[in-house]
Amino acid sequence: MSMDGRYDVEAEIIFEHEDPERALLMALGFTHGELHFSPDSYQGWDIRFSEEHNRTLLPSGAILADFAFLNPHYQLGEMAVGRKFWIRRGSKHEGTGHITQILNLERSARKRVHYDLPVEVTFLQAPINNPSRYYSLLYGKHLNAYDLHQGIIHISRFDQFIQIKKRQKKHLSIQASLRSDMLHQPPNNIYPRLSQHHEWIIHEIYANDGQATSQLDNAILATGQDIQPLKTSYGSIIVNLIVEVRRIVNAKESLKGYLGFTYGTLFEGENYKLNGKERLLMLEEGQTVTVGQPVRGHLDLYGISKHIEALPSGTEFVLRAEDQTIAKGRVI
Repeated sequence: MSMDGRYDVEAEIIFEHEDPERALLMALGFTHGELHFSPDSYQGWDIRFSEEHNRTLLPSGAILADFAFLNPHYQLGEMAVGRKFWIRRGSKHEGTGHITQILNLERSARKRVHYDLPVEVTFLQAPINNPSRYYSLLYGKHLNAYDLHQGIIHISRFDQFIQIKKRQKKHLSIQASLRSDMLHQPPNNIYPRLSQHHEWIIHEIYANDGQATSQLDNAILATGQDIQPLKTSYGSIIVNLIVEVRRIVNAKESLKGYLGFTYGTLFEGENYKLNGKERLLMLEEGQTVTVGQPVRGHLDLYGISKHIEALPSGTEFVLRAEDQTIAKGRVI
């Protein structure tokens, strides 16, 4: 349909309205809205539809139309032929559809993303879904000494925050729960590891135990030196965390629900840890991923100068996904 390269995907869409004429007008004149990957999701993606003349009304009452994403690079590895979606405008449900063809998604993404550093990457196992997906970036002189594990921790809104004094500084004692599926490890591996008094950080608030509320949230909400396993309960390990805080009220508000959790040997100050939700790596055009063979790509660090300066040519790094080191690389 689209011949000018302005649109990212083609989709078959059914607009829903109790009045059939109104539904037809929506189908022919809809200009923009939000695409959601589930009917009750909070995370929507802004989309812009093609003009009326670039739509086809199908006998089923659906339309075949092209649309573009405001941020197409977030859809690499997510969009595929047959992928179902829901359309909203504001809080109002407008219709549902599925992808019939990928048009110019990758080309659009390459135009929009700001590349910071050219790199050479060797995947140690097949990349999950797409080599442009989310990864955690680890680098520094202690790279080979990392003992780092990532997952999600849950702090109930009913849990008590106990204020304690420790070396004249404000601290909170917090109980939290960890499930094996949230840390990608069986309980018999997790419990002894938690007893080794590793460092830890809490970062990024999740809408539930599987989806982050923001794709770009890299804020560290809390840090600590010890994890105290207390007991197991209904398949979860209950732990106690001692958090140093500046403002008690802010901590109590932010440290609730499902939160990103990284623990292990962190080497604070010598390494920078992205939190695993950045669209970090994009391969150069025409590259094919073969396990064990290097490919060229770019790290997108969003123009943050301190991190770009800390990665001079020759710097080695690893990429991690779902608590596994999935690739090694170097800055070219």
